[in-house]
Amino acid sequence: MQTHFTASLILPLYKPSGDWVTPFLANYRALRSLLPRERLQYIVVHDGPADSALLAGIESIRTVIPNLCFLHYAANRGKGYALRAGVAEARSSCVVMVDFDFPYQHQSIARIINDLRAGYDIVIGRRNRSYFREVPVKRVVVSKLFSMLNRLFLPLPVFDTQSGIKGFNVAGSRVFLQTEIDRFLVDTEFLMRAHKTDLAIGIIDIRLRPHVTFSNFGMKVISTELVNFLRIARMSRRLRRSRVAREEETVLHPGYSLRA
Repeated sequence: MQTHFTASLILPLYKPSGDWVTPFLANYRALRSLLPRERLQYIVVHDGPADSALLAGIESIRTVIPNLCFLHYAANRGKGYALRAGVAEARSSCVVMVDFDFPYQHQSIARIINDLRAGYDIVIGRRNRSYFREVPVKRVVVSKLFSMLNRLFLPLPVFDTQSGIKGFNVAGSRVFLQTEIDRFLVDTEFLMRAHKTDLAIGIIDIRLRPHVTFSNFGMKVISTELVNFLRIARMSRRLRRSRVAREEETVLHPGYSLRA
């Protein structure tokens, strides 16, 4: 992997509306002011085809960020698929994922990068009580539901898996690219897989920026993610059985070496 950049930001996007270019550039400038010495690679992944208005917006952004990498593809596949596409394009040893509208305080990104350099392989953002006081009730209920399911059925380092902001090094990237879920619960699958490795996982508390707008979602999304959760639970059991089998094989047939 080339390391021309010091960190790669993966920014998933889907059918933006209104003036989305101006706030994105404002976030870019705020982050550049906070991290003036970092050479950041911006990778924007639109989860589906790009129309002329979207392409025009991207070209407007490129007048300010010439090295911006923009990816899109023929059909909507889901956030998980988009994130994997972005990770595959990363050209640095440090990857940070955050939603395109930068909903969390910019200091969180700086903290993640610093923690990765301090030795963590993966750093996860955890939403605290102040976050849930500022979001719609529907989101609170759904978040608590999936946190409860995680706690009951999955071995995880943190049960709030849906903050949407995380970072990892090259070892973490390899784990993320092994994920199979194409939609929102890719974050849960990633943490489940990472927890079964020897990677060092750090957790930071995160706070919303003021005046963040939340997208709406319906019961179809929730039902799809419940099905995906069942897939992840089965994956977890399968990986655990595979690991136990390997450990038993090592005990029964220990390795040895021959010397001439």
